[in-house]
Amino acid sequence: MNGNLAPRTETSGGLLIKLIGLGLIGGIFFHWLLQFWGVVIFFVVLAITTEYYTETVAGYRAHILLDQWKGTQRTVFQGWWFKLPWETLTQDIDLKGELKEVLTETYSSRDGSMDVKYVYTIRPDFFGPDGGEKIILYASFETDVIKMKGRACASQALSDYFGTKPTEELLDKHKIEEEALKSGSKGKLKLEEFEKHYGARIEITLEDSDRDKATQAARDTVSKAKSIAEAKAALVATGMDPAVADKTVRMLNIPGIQEYIVNLDAKGLENLTSVVIGGGLGVKK
Repeated sequence: MNGNLAPRTETSGGLLIKLIGLGLIGGIFFHWLLQFWGVVIFFVVLAITTEYYTETVAGYRAHILLDQWKGTQRTVFQGWWFKLPWETLTQDIDLKGELKEVLTETYSSRDGSMDVKYVYTIRPDFFGPDGGEKIILYASFETDVIKMKGRACASQALSDYFGTKPTEELLDKHKIEEEALKSGSKGKLKLEEFEKHYGARIEITLEDSDRDKATQAARDTVSKAKSIAEAKAALVATGMDPAVADKTVRMLNIPGIQEYIVNLDAKGLENLTSVVIGGGLGVKK
């Protein structure tokens, strides 16, 4: 951050003392200049110039004030605040505002790929005794930059976790949130680094986590092959010839594996020239 616009912390009491000091100087000057009427005029001037030494902040808002003389900034929150006449409002921050995006991405696991849908939400962080400084930090970045960096951070936190697990352990979205983003985890450390750098809070919520089409198709193929082997073994165990068992299994109604085998004895069909499936036999005349 630009050093000339560094944040500062100052209590209302400190500002009040400064304002009282300025008021006394002004009162003494007017009294010296116009005697009794000078004091009256001084208080009238104070009454009609309230906006120059006070700042009113609405609920769930924060104002960043710039000290034109010192080049420093400070934050005031909801309420009525004293300010120096040369302090000016530079930014009005909506504390309820959020940067939000719904994403669907594919991450590699130990034995396949996962399609993951999640939401990340970024809000200004104004909690704690240094909340004012964090607001100034948040306001110093363009919202598009914060959003882009937050998206990259969220994606990396999830990607690192998915890469260490098999797909079987990546189907429970609540468990993923708990383990990938828990305190002390690699993902959580990345998020905390982002929050510290941008004065923000980021939250990630998973909506879905499932195997991608290619990974699921491969698993289905393995499952079907296993089903065929088990069915054949069961038939052979009953005394059926292995070759016959193999043909029998192929004719079973196993989704994606069903196969029809037609044995044709050509003896006595010397005149057979073609076989038309669905159209009967063709015979030479």
